[in-house]
Amino acid sequence: MSCTCPDGSAPTFESFPPCSGGPPSGDGCPPPPGNTADNQGAMPGMTGSGQATAECTTLPCAASLLGDVAKTIVDSSSTGFKNTLTGELIPTDENVYGPFEAGFSAQQKDILIGLGCTDANVESAYVIAGLDTYTAEQVVAKGCGVTLPRTENNTYISLLDQCGGHTREYHFHERLACLYDTTNAAGTHSPAIARTVINNQLLYGKWEANNTLPDLDACGGQWGRTPESPDEDVYHYHIQNKAPFTIGCFGPNPDNSTVT
Repeated sequence: MSCTCPDGSAPTFESFPPCSGGPPSGDGCPPPPGNTADNQGAMPGMTGSGQATAECTTLPCAASLLGDVAKTIVDSSSTGFKNTLTGELIPTDENVYGPFEAGFSAQQKDILIGLGCTDANVESAYVIAGLDTYTAEQVVAKGCGVTLPRTENNTYISLLDQCGGHTREYHFHERLACLYDTTNAAGTHSPAIARTVINNQLLYGKWEANNTLPDLDACGGQWGRTPESPDEDVYHYHIQNKAPFTIGCFGPNPDNSTVT
C-alpha cells in the first residue's frame, strides 16, 4: 500500500496540509476529509487527514490522530532524562501528538535498518499510515524478525525513546514517562504534565491517588479532584497505557457528562 503527494513525494502527516500541491492519494492514505478511519462521519473539529481543526465550538470535539493534542508544561529535570539525539533535557512546551504514525516506506529505510531490519527483509516492515505507534512498532518487529523495544550494548532500540517521544524535532506520542514518577512512589495523584490545545485542560500522569488507575471516558478524561483542584471535581485527562495514549477527544459533553 502507498500514499503519495501529487508530485510523487511522501506526505508529511505531522504537519498540515500533508502535501503542498493537493491532497495525497493511494490505498495507504488516511480517509478523505470528513470521515474517520472506518469511513464514519468525523466528530466536530476533525478532518479525514487526522488533523484537529479550529472548528471546535461545542464539546466534545475530536483530537488529532497525527498532530498536536497537547503541549507539555514541565521538563524532564525531575528524572534527568535526556534526548539521546541532542543530549539535552526534554524542555517544556514540547508537542504531544496523537497516537498515529505517518507510516514507513522506502524513504524511511535507514530508520528501519537502524531498528534491526536488513536489506533482505526491510520491505516486510513497511507500514501504512494510520496505525498507532505501538501497533506500528510491532508490525515492524514482526516484519524484520526482531524484538522492539529492546536493549543492545546498553542502547535502547525502539520507534520511541523510553520517554515516549522521538526525532530531533522532538515530540511525544506515548507515556511522557520522563516528566513524572511513573512508579508513583509517593502514592499520590500524578502531577499535571501537559495542557490540551483546546480549552487548556490538564493532562496528568497515569495515577490517581493511592496507586489506583483512573476510570476514564472515551476521551481519556474524567471528573475528579486533582492537585490543582483539591476541593472541587474538574474534568481532566490521564496518560493511558494503550492508544490513544493521551487525548482521545476533547470533552466533556455539553451537559458535563463524560463521553461514551
